[in-house]
Amino acid sequence: QAQWELLCQYLGCADMLDDPRFQPGERHLNANEVRERFMPLLAERTAEAIFHDGQTWRVPFGLVPSMEGITQMLPHLEREFFVDVGNPDTGPVAVPGIPFKSTVTSPVVGPPPQAGEHNDHVFGELLGLSAGEISELSSEGVI
Repeated sequence: QAQWELLCQYLGCADMLDDPRFQPGERHLNANEVRERFMPLLAERTAEAIFHDGQTWRVPFGLVPSMEGITQMLPHLEREFFVDVGNPDTGPVAVPGIPFKSTVTSPVVGPPPQAGEHNDHVFGELLGLSAGEISELSSEGVI
């Protein structure tokens, strides 16, 4: 209830606090009315502005960035968390790097395997199929 009160005050909808339709136990039944009141107020502002202003009001908002936005977040940029990995089909792709840095080692993040890249190793060396069997499975579209 305390969060609801803060949210209503933050959005300038303190009148909703005394409305019986928006009391605990009733609010969820009137979700459409809540949405109709809140959405225009939120639509006027950016997600970042709402998030940061909400923090000053102690309203528990969470910022959900887009996939592109995640790679551009300041903490990720400062820590060089995302690394570009070459991909022969798509070109460079930003992928999460190693989640911690070490002064002793310098790990290298490589591209993911391409479809079928390790077929000979897996089917031949690990599963014991002959080169002919692997070729047959490949020509049949099984692998």
